Amino acid sequence: LNQIILGFSVEPNSEVKESLNQGDDSVTWIGGDIIYHIIDQFEEWKEKTKEDMDAAARENLVYPGKLLYLENHTFRNKGPAIVGMRVLGGRVHLGQRLMKLDGTPVGQVKSLRSRASEDLKEAKQGEEIAVAVMGPTVGRHIEELDEFYVDIPESHVPRLAKVELTELEKEILEDIVRLHRKDDHFWGRRHVG
Repeated sequence: LNQIILGFSVEPNSEVKESLNQGDDSVTWIGGDIIYHIIDQFEEWKEKTKEDMDAAARENLVYPGKLLYLENHTFRNKGPAIVGMRVLGGRVHLGQRLMKLDGTPVGQVKSLRSRASEDLKEAKQGEEIAVAVMGPTVGRHIEELDEFYVDIPESHVPRLAKVELTELEKEILEDIVRLHRKDDHFWGRRHVG
């Protein structure tokens, strides 16, 4: 966790100077001769630290997403299946699991590639990408023009309620929750983790 030391009309001691000189980013020194300048700098540091922590928490969250398997975009049938998809709403991230619109599990996203053949960590609404999905076989488990949801872990549902989502992401999340609640009425309502 980040540490901050405030000093009014003093210099940092040798231990603090040593940490600062070694480039230790976990320790921050704010000092000066005018107290309200110190307080202003502290408030700025606190706000930036909170934003950084929120961004890190959002990075680990599975967001709602909906994808369309594009026609004539089958690059490999299995092991993993590699197909062209368009992100219809929300986003998809490496490692996430996909399911059909009826809730049937499809497989796990192993890689995402842009049209320029660049490896991606994430794709957002409107992007067309090549997706490697471990699990399904094209023609048996998935077909062209199928649509898929990103399967959200139950423990992420309460956390997603606290994050700003677009209207489309909210709709997709509601659809995913509704699908899971067919089997378990309390899915996403429990405080998990």
